[in-house]
Amino acid sequence: MVLFSFELVINCVGKHNYMLEKGGMPFGLGFYFILDVMSTVSLIPDTNLVSFTDDMSDGQQGDNEALKAGRASKASKATRVIRLVRLVRMVRIVKLYKMHGSEQTEDLPEENEDDIEPTTVGKKLNEQTTRKLIVMILSTVVILPFLSVEGFGLDNAPAVDDLYANYGLQTLFAATGASSDNNYIADAIDRPSIDDPYLTELFDNYGSYLGDVGAGMNYLLYLRLCDATDPDSEFNADTCREVFPSSKYQSLDAIKSELRGPLGDGVDKTLIEYQQFWYTGEGSDCESSDPSSCPAYAIMFVDYQFKSMLNMCKTLLVMFILVLGTISFARDAKALVLDPIERMVNVVNKLSDNPLANTGDMLAGSMDGDNKSETQLLEHTIVKIGQMLQIGFGAAGAAIIGKNMKSGALNPMVPGKMITSIYGFCDIRNFTDTTECLQEEVMVYVNKIGFIVHGCTNDYYGMANKNVGDAFLLSWKICDDLLAGFNKFEDQPDEETRFKAMEAVSVVCKGAGKVERRITPTELADSALAAFLKALVDMDNANTNGTLSMYLVHNRVVKRFGTNFRIKMGFGMHVGWAIEGAIGSSYKIDATYMSPHVEMSDRLEAGSKIFGVPINISHWLYALLSPKARKFLRPIDRILVEGCPTPMTVYTYDVVHYPKTFCVAKLDEKGEQLPVDFEKDPQFTLLQQGLHPAFLDNARKGVETYLA
Repeated sequence: MVLFSFELVINCVGKHNYMLEKGGMPFGLGFYFILDVMSTVSLIPDTNLVSFTDDMSDGQQGDNEALKAGRASKASKATRVIRLVRLVRMVRIVKLYKMHGSEQTEDLPEENEDDIEPTTVGKKLNEQTTRKLIVMILSTVVILPFLSVEGFGLDNAPAVDDLYANYGLQTLFAATGASSDNNYIADAIDRPSIDDPYLTELFDNYGSYLGDVGAGMNYLLYLRLCDATDPDSEFNADTCREVFPSSKYQSLDAIKSELRGPLGDGVDKTLIEYQQFWYTGEGSDCESSDPSSCPAYAIMFVDYQFKSMLNMCKTLLVMFILVLGTISFARDAKALVLDPIERMVNVVNKLSDNPLANTGDMLAGSMDGDNKSETQLLEHTIVKIGQMLQIGFGAAGAAIIGKNMKSGALNPMVPGKMITSIYGFCDIRNFTDTTECLQEEVMVYVNKIGFIVHGCTNDYYGMANKNVGDAFLLSWKICDDLLAGFNKFEDQPDEETRFKAMEAVSVVCKGAGKVERRITPTELADSALAAFLKALVDMDNANTNGTLSMYLVHNRVVKRFGTNFRIKMGFGMHVGWAIEGAIGSSYKIDATYMSPHVEMSDRLEAGSKIFGVPINISHWLYALLSPKARKFLRPIDRILVEGCPTPMTVYTYDVVHYPKTFCVAKLDEKGEQLPVDFEKDPQFTLLQQGLHPAFLDNARKGVETYLA
């Protein structure tokens, strides 16, 4: 007990999560701490100061003490309960076995360590299985003894201990003095009187133990202790009934109707089971075939139905524990292994169905904490790989991701497909000189600019596609295949064409919102223009007091450009068809768009340097914009671009004022992003604050006159 207590104390001090365990019950106590406390406490009854015994006294105590010995044995129940509690000591054997197994693992050769090193999932599953198995075994061993006749105080009932019933009957018969030659009691006992208190107590003890203490389950139905060979004896049947007025001493015929079997008629509804006990005495010639003729004769009730119910309860209890254990083990395996695998499969299936889907919300939990399991690590890794694929391939590579997720073999060279989209091309001004100044810092410099541009694009339903050093290609996909009126350079779209496009096509987008919704091609075009305007304003703010301000005071930048240097970008926007697919080889591919219309957005961006404006917009995209957005645009020129058979009118959005915040996405109560409104939203007018009120109208008239 001292050793157990010492081990308990040092485990509490030096073992993590031993005494207090996260999620432990009850009161947050550790599982093995509770079992070790029970093991230690169970040693108390084994000490000399506290003792329990179920041995009967070996001394000669007389007949009355012999009959009372059965009652005394009831004290042994406490001993049995304590012995059951001691079974928790098996936990120590299990723990020692596990420790011994760990030592053997450490002694194995190094080359096998990778093969036999248990995983976190395996350890956790093994630990939970061991705990629940211990609880199941202890529960079974502790509960089953109570579902027996012994557990209901029927230890020495007739059906259990026939020896006691026979011995008691012989003792009672001899105590009446019917036969002084009885071998089971001392010859010194004198024949008592029928009303002797000693004899009365013997009768009461025998009858009450088998009756009252048995709680009506095993009790005395009939008892006759009269001298059958001496009718004139004081102990005849009539005298017994007078002195002991109890049903136990009624005539045999009075109880036959209650019995089932050879003694009764066998048709009574009560179906009482019974056992017969008899003693022949001296000089009696009664036979077992007719025990009722014997001098000492007893009939005792035996409730086999109750015993059968107890056995059924035992069976049901074992079944319940087994089923509960099976469900519990399966639940652990499901939570630790199967559920993560199912979530991984769901992530793969979701990416195959929608390669651009958000898979982060499918994770069960974060990777924070010390108990990270391998399945959790794999789960997070698969989600990260999916997110990296989305970032690396973008919208243009969605088909590549989806087809490869569904197929067994890796085939990145997937045939392309035709789409119609809005293309935005932007370029960092003075990039070559800036790169020479910043050198190794140029990567962070470009990424900060890319974060601004990509963020604005993503907030307004666009997708970042290609990064080419100082340039970024953005796209707003309208539909697969061609969009009538907006797919050829020869097309001259008008309002009727725009309305037909709006009726024919709608795009499901989420943008900065929490819920996806359908938007028309015109709203998508307005959003693309708003995204580039927001990028312009955010770039200017980043120059003033944001993430780009540090480069304006860089020594080499100041030396090259002076103190008035500002980081700027030019933008070109166009709409048309393109082939969406992968370019490269099996060694390296880039998912992008290829078409003359993509090239046209690049040329428009390059033309912004020539015209000295921040944004150049083709007249095809101009026709797709809403009339509310068009009123802010100014035509610059009509030019003929090499490779384009139709002259193209170029428009721009004059930005002369840069507010501190601009065009922050707004959501409704459902979480859907609200559409941009160029007419009612004062932010767009604010960008042109400072322009002469007649400037835009006069500029349009001047260009029209020039073109005429």
